[in-house]
Amino acid sequence: MKKTVKIIEISVIILLLFLSCFLLFKFVNKIHHEKIDTTYMWNIKYNNIKVAEGSKEGQIEEKDNKVNLNVTLTKPEEFYEVTFDVVNSGTLTAYISKITKEITSTDDILKCRITYLDNSEIKKGDKLLSNNKETIKIRIEYPDTKAKIYKELKLNLQLRITYKAIY
Repeated sequence: MKKTVKIIEISVIILLLFLSCFLLFKFVNKIHHEKIDTTYMWNIKYNNIKVAEGSKEGQIEEKDNKVNLNVTLTKPEEFYEVTFDVVNSGTLTAYISKITKEITSTDDILKCRITYLDNSEIKKGDKLLSNNKETIKIRIEYPDTKAKIYKELKLNLQLRITYKAIY
């Protein structure tokens, strides 16, 4: 009889230990898969896209923090210029970790410059402080050349600036 009681006690202890481990695992797993609202910490967006006065017509689209631009220019001294704000409305300071630009152009004649509004260069490592913005300017120009070019020139630009947080 004593041996049976001892076996039952050990079985109950093992069962309770197993049940405790299982519930602890479920609890930890739930915490790891929980969605947490971190937009107050990290919130970088492109806003306020504007086409400069005097620019020729083009198409611009902002999607998933990527700017796509399609422009057709037909004669020398025509241009297309667009500005947009990169806004950091989070609480973390960010820096540029990667700049990806893919330019497809007819005959590689059109000139494309991507700078800050003050014409300074955008570089990897540039900081964007919390609750601040930087204005970026994209200017595409049909250069004035000595040789006459008798066709319309097209340019397609895909620009993505990747930011990372400074903790």
